[in-house]
Amino acid sequence: MRSNLLPRRTSVLVALLFLALSACKLISDYDALSYKNATDLRVETMALLEQGTEPYAGHAAEVAALRLGLAQAYEYEHRKGKLNSDSAAQWARLNDPAGALQHTFDTWKSAGKLNEAFVSEAKLKAGELFDEIIRLERAKAE
Repeated sequence: MRSNLLPRRTSVLVALLFLALSACKLISDYDALSYKNATDLRVETMALLEQGTEPYAGHAAEVAALRLGLAQAYEYEHRKGKLNSDSAAQWARLNDPAGALQHTFDTWKSAGKLNEAFVSEAKLKAGELFDEIIRLERAKAE
């Protein structure tokens, strides 16, 4: 009977070892450029939203440039593949036309100016998304 149990135990141990090794690679590797993109775009976004109480016309070019930067960051993260899907999903939320940040820019454009409360709420929501991206990227370095 002993000889029959040994192969089974060995098979189970090999299967467990394989699962443990495959679980080690559930997210993509740390990428310094990804971290830099997230932190730089967070600062740019917060600074631009701070200007939301001013006329949009004076900031239209900055909004367009920021939107382009956000789209480029999403494309970069999305192209890393399945292991980077969590980060790419957060970038997608920042770029979503129906999402809070893009809605803020559209509202600013159509209204001409935003009130202070709207700007504060927009900064809070955008900041949370950026913080999650930064947290995800930092976790890859650990």
